[in-house]
Amino acid sequence: MVVEQLARRFPQLYVRPAQDAEEAYVRAAAKGIAPEPLDLSHFCGSEADWLRTEQTPAGEVEVLFLALRKDFETFLQCTVHRCRPDAIPTAIGANTLIGLADWERVRACYAACRAHWLEGDKEEFGAFLADKSQYRITLVLLSDGPYSALAAERTPYGEDEWVRVSRGIRLYHELAHVTCRRLMPDDTPPVWDELTADAHGLLRATGAYDLTLALQFLGIEDGRYTGGRLEQYLNDEQCQRMDQVVSQVADACAHIDRRLAVARPEDSYDLLLALKRDPALDY
Repeated sequence: MVVEQLARRFPQLYVRPAQDAEEAYVRAAAKGIAPEPLDLSHFCGSEADWLRTEQTPAGEVEVLFLALRKDFETFLQCTVHRCRPDAIPTAIGANTLIGLADWERVRACYAACRAHWLEGDKEEFGAFLADKSQYRITLVLLSDGPYSALAAERTPYGEDEWVRVSRGIRLYHELAHVTCRRLMPDDTPPVWDELTADAHGLLRATGAYDLTLALQFLGIEDGRYTGGRLEQYLNDEQCQRMDQVVSQVADACAHIDRRLAVARPEDSYDLLLALKRDPALDY
């Protein structure tokens, strides 16, 4: 299964999530030492899982799709949550993991140096370790299911079609984040970041920007906040004035909609970067 391939690169996947597993996580993630015996029975695996490379204006990005929700949650526990069995909120359907140490790359470089073991080789290996970009990677992790936990009956799509569309939205939402963080690292107002990533996901997955869906993704319907993703990106002060924030977010989504009605670049990434350079929200 795909997870077996990845465990050779990220040995923390061999550590079963548990309250007392953090020491084993540190040995695996920070030192490349896998626990014995090698065990992946905490993953179910599916023939629908895949790992592939996506091209973006900011370079290549590895993308992992895990079809089973349990495997998605276990993968997050083994990486982001340091092998703690923390609950993963159902609204989280994707995550971008930045800076994962790829121990397969480290071992390959070390083996090449050992084969000759000249002083220059030792220096080369040291230089390799010093340049973390050589072996620390970004991995986009995707799950299946409706985007933003939005039920199909609240969308223009049938149930099966909405699951398929959701995969595309989720993929291109995360690739939007990766692209913007690489090309515009200082430009990260969280709510505007989410609005523009959702816009990019909708455009790539459906060919159009659906203003109603964009608001529903955040939990906004009929001008009111009904509970959803929006509050995840707000601080306490902003949550205290939710009615005002909802109005401003709705105006910002309408701004995106108007821009698309006037002119839309052929390349969705061009639109994404243009929106990021001209924010309609500063938070």
